[in-house]
Order: sequence, then C-alpha cells, then structure tokens
Amino acid sequence: MTRHDEALRVPATPAGEEIHLPTQSPLPLITGVALAVTLVGSTFSVLLSAAGGLLFAWSAIRWVRETRSSTAALPEPDGAE
Repeated sequence: MTRHDEALRVPATPAGEEIHLPTQSPLPLITGVALAVTLVGSTFSVLLSAAGGLLFAWSAIRWVRETRSSTAALPEPDGAE
C-alpha cells in the first residue's frame, strides 16, 4: 500500500452542524409568475401589470416572512470556530 492510499483511509472528522434546508413552498414559483405577469402586463394593460405587481408584493412579503420564521427556529451557533 502506498503512502497516498494510507492518507485516503483516514476517517473524516464529524460534521460541526447540520445543513438547514428550507421547507417546500410554492411561494418562489408564485413570485416568479407574478413578476412575469407584471412585466408582460406593462406592454399590454395597466390593469394586468397592477394585478401582477400586487401578487408579486404579496408573495414576496409572505416568502420573506416564511424564511425569517424558519431561520429564527434554528439553534444559535455556539461561538466556537
């Protein structure tokens, strides 16, 4: 066995923390569609653009609130680096 093979067999150190993944949500899709409707509406109709803008504002605010509440539930780091 070569020295390189021995280096590959050293066990990995344990992970310091778990990776946080957000919950599944339709809000990113709704926000994207609303933005597209707003942009398309700007060439066709002011009402379509306004409706898309309102939907965009609602979904973006809701998405930010959901993200903030999920990250607030995470444990605080212990400060050891």
